[in-house]
Amino acid sequence: MYPQYNSKLNNIFMNYTQQIVGMHFGHEHSDNFRIYHDDAGVGVLAQFCAPSITPWRYKFDGRTGPAHNPSFRLLKYDRSNGNLLDFTQYYMDLPEVNRNNQSEWKIEYNATTAYGLADLSPASMAQLVTRMRTQKNHEFQSFRKFWTVSVNENYQESCDEKCHAGFYCNSRHLEKDSFENCFNGLTTSAAPFHQNYNGFTFSSLVICSTFITQFV
Repeated sequence: MYPQYNSKLNNIFMNYTQQIVGMHFGHEHSDNFRIYHDDAGVGVLAQFCAPSITPWRYKFDGRTGPAHNPSFRLLKYDRSNGNLLDFTQYYMDLPEVNRNNQSEWKIEYNATTAYGLADLSPASMAQLVTRMRTQKNHEFQSFRKFWTVSVNENYQESCDEKCHAGFYCNSRHLEKDSFENCFNGLTTSAAPFHQNYNGFTFSSLVICSTFITQFV
């Protein structure tokens, strides 16, 4: 989405933070989330992007993006108000399935347990994003693993300073300019942000949107 339209859409969401209780999206084929903050820096909306069953890989600049295992998500929410309480992510380990010639869906993780959260409210998710600012902590390493649905690789070694900055800033900043300022502020290299660095692409909100749940 062009930045000017992305900004207008973000402004609409920020005007209805009291009405929007769920933001659950797809399309990106990866497991991630983004948090809207108010002017005081308080988390007011949480956007969850679920990975896909299709293990499709992005291709750009002659390169192929990282592999993804198939996955689907089961949400747990409060039926009285629609607030998201937790979710369980299921996945299929493709290399294992191919070796055994037998498909099997397994639990990949439970969100509150994996990230040490009481719930998945915007306030809790904002605290999680703050902790992810440190590259080598448990929360960020878990996020990196889940991003490609537990593909077997060394996530800590494969994600350098710029890779970490891209993921962190994408979770915290939903405007192009603020994202790039965040990215450049966290990296020591003089080279400016490149949109497709290390397979990571900054994604504006509409790219992964499928539906928004509202209670008035």
